[in-house]
Amino acid sequence: MVIESIASNSYRVLGVYANSSKRDILSKKGKFNAFLRVKKTVPAQPTDLTSLLPPIDRSIDAINKAEGDISIIQGQLQQSMFWFVNTGMKDEEAMKFLNSGATDNAIRVWRGVKSVNGVHNLMVSYLLAGNLRDALLNASRVFGPLYNDWLDMLSVHTDITSSEAALMFVERLNTDCPKEMGKMDWNGLPAVWRKHLKSQNVNPIIDELTKLLEKSKSNTDVSPMIVFNVAQNLFDNSKPLLEELSKQVASDDLIMRSMADKIYTEVLKNTIDCFNNSFDELKNGNDGNFRVIGPGCYNLVKEMNLNWVSDVLKQRIEKNLKTLEDNCSDIEDTINQVSVSSEDICWFCGEHAELKKEYKFTRSETNGNTRYTYSKTVPVYLCDKCEHEMKQRDSWTNTVAVVFFVIIALVIILFFNFWLEWEFWGFVFMAIPVALVAGFLSGMFSDKIRRWLDKDNIREFKRDIDDHPLVKYVKSEGYS
Repeated sequence: MVIESIASNSYRVLGVYANSSKRDILSKKGKFNAFLRVKKTVPAQPTDLTSLLPPIDRSIDAINKAEGDISIIQGQLQQSMFWFVNTGMKDEEAMKFLNSGATDNAIRVWRGVKSVNGVHNLMVSYLLAGNLRDALLNASRVFGPLYNDWLDMLSVHTDITSSEAALMFVERLNTDCPKEMGKMDWNGLPAVWRKHLKSQNVNPIIDELTKLLEKSKSNTDVSPMIVFNVAQNLFDNSKPLLEELSKQVASDDLIMRSMADKIYTEVLKNTIDCFNNSFDELKNGNDGNFRVIGPGCYNLVKEMNLNWVSDVLKQRIEKNLKTLEDNCSDIEDTINQVSVSSEDICWFCGEHAELKKEYKFTRSETNGNTRYTYSKTVPVYLCDKCEHEMKQRDSWTNTVAVVFFVIIALVIILFFNFWLEWEFWGFVFMAIPVALVAGFLSGMFSDKIRRWLDKDNIREFKRDIDDHPLVKYVKSEGYS
C-alpha cells in the first residue's frame, strides 16, 4: 500500500527533510533547477527512498509547486506530518535502513528513541509499512503531549492547536486510505477522531440522499408510468449511497435507519400509488401499463434491503410485497381475471351480466386509545339467474338445513331421554346444548345439504366471491 501523501510529499520532491531550514530548501531547489535548465536528470537524493516508493516527478513545475505547498504554515504542517525529520545520528542510521528497503530495521531503531523525533519518524515509518493503527497510536502522542516539542522541531510558530493538527492528519490519511480507515480498530485511539471522520464521511452522503428525496417529492405528474419511473430512479440512485452509508456506520445506527426509512418510504409510496392507478386502468380495459408496472413494482419492493430499515417499515414492506406478489406472480392470469370482472360478464357464471352487487369490507386500526374503522366497497357484476339463485340460497337453503338438524337433535334427545329415563328438567338441559350445536352445524353445512337435496335443480357457480381479484386485493390490505 502506497500512501499518496508520502509518495508525492513536497519535502520528498525537494530532496530534504521535514525539519530542513529554508536555506537548505532554497539551495536544493536551485541545484535541481540548474540540472533541469540544461536538460539533465536530477541526481538521486538520500531522501528519495526509491526502494519503497514510486519514482519522483522532479519537473520545474513539480518543484515550484512543492515549494509553494510548504510556503504557508498549514501546508508546511500537513506535508511535515507525512515525511521524516533528521535530528542526528539515530535518524541517519534509520534512514539508511529505509533506503535499502529494510523498514523493520528502521522501525527498530526509532523505537529506541523516546524524544519527539523518534516518535514522529516512527509514525511515518508505520505508514510506510502499511500499519495504520500503530501510526495513529504514535500520532496520538505527536499531536498530544509532544505537540509543542514537535512544532519547535519544525521551527513552526502557529495558532493551530494540537486537536486541530490531529484532525488534519486523520482527514488526510482518510483521504489516502478510505478502505483501511473504514476497517480501523479504534480501541485505544481518541474517540473524537473517529467521530470527526464519521461526520466527514457521512454528511456528504446524507446531503446527496436528501437531494434525491427532494427531487422525487417534487414530482407532480400522477400518471402511473411517470410515478413508477420516479420510484425506480430514486431506488437506483440511492442504492449505492445507502450501501456506502452502511459501511461508514453500523446497520442499526440511527442515522442509517433514519435515511433508509425516508428513502424506502418514498419509494414504497410511489410504488403502491402507480400500482393502484395502473390496476384501476386495467379494470377500465387498459392493460398496457399494468403489464410493465405490476412486475416492476414487485421487483422494486423485493430488492429493498430490510436490514437497513426500522421494524415498523420492515413489516409494512413485507405486507405490501405479499400483496404485489399475489397480483403479479402470474401477470397474465391477473389481467385475464380482472377482464372477466367487467360490467358485461357475470363473475359467477360467465354469462351476460345485468346487475351489480356491492360487497362491503371493513378494517379497524387502533392508534393510542382511538379506534378507527375504514371501509371499502367492491362492485361485482352478476346475471339475473345468479342473483335469484343467491336469494334462494340465503332463505330456503338455511331453512332446510335448520329443519334437518333440528330433527336430528330431537332424535338424539329422545334417545337419551328414553335410555336414561330423564325427568322434565333433564330433558330441557339436554335440549339447549344440542339445539345450539344444531344451529352451528346448519350454518356450516347448509349449502352442502342443499346440493344433496336438490342435485338436479341447483345452479353451479364457476367462481366464488373470494376468487374475485378485487376482493383478493382488498383482503390483502387487511379488510374483511
